[in-house]
Amino acid sequence: MRMREKLLIFLSILLIPGAAQAARLERKDVPKPLQPWVEWALHGQEQKTCPFLQGNTNDRQCAWPSKISLTLGARSGRFTQHWRIFGKEAWVALPGDKKIFPQSVTVNGKPAPVILNANAPRLLLPKGNHTITGTFSWKELPQLIQVPSETGLLSLSVDGKTVQFPVRDEQGRLWVRKRQRQGSGKSEMSIIV
Repeated sequence: MRMREKLLIFLSILLIPGAAQAARLERKDVPKPLQPWVEWALHGQEQKTCPFLQGNTNDRQCAWPSKISLTLGARSGRFTQHWRIFGKEAWVALPGDKKIFPQSVTVNGKPAPVILNANAPRLLLPKGNHTITGTFSWKELPQLIQVPSETGLLSLSVDGKTVQFPVRDEQGRLWVRKRQRQGSGKSEMSIIV
């Protein structure tokens, strides 16, 4: 065999496997006869259909919250938040804690059970888009409310006034009333205008 023929064979071996690689098949492109089998084929691998962050396919997020809206008053409060769940299902954290526990929680207008796990109220949501609403009741407006760390955006209204720049601390607590310096009795920041 001449050198030229050997070189052609060698290049063919290198190039053919590359040409045979398949592109990712989108769910919408699955042939109709195979569509009923998609869920079966993905069983146990649902998280692989979740979006990932900053190009890192190992950091997939299956639960995506939108802005949370909190409307708080002297004796009660309410919240609304939208979530999108990819994959099969996901536990999501709600505002509050074991002392300020959300009441009358609904998902898409239907009552939903809330549990306390790791000192946070949580709710199990199936795949899809969901609107969560709930209420709080208290004897007096609390100084702070725990807001889930997954939630980055929030709107806050206290006693009918919009708080333009809500303040959250390192622990994820939302300061609703004036925060007092430890032992001094002086206000460190004023939240309510």
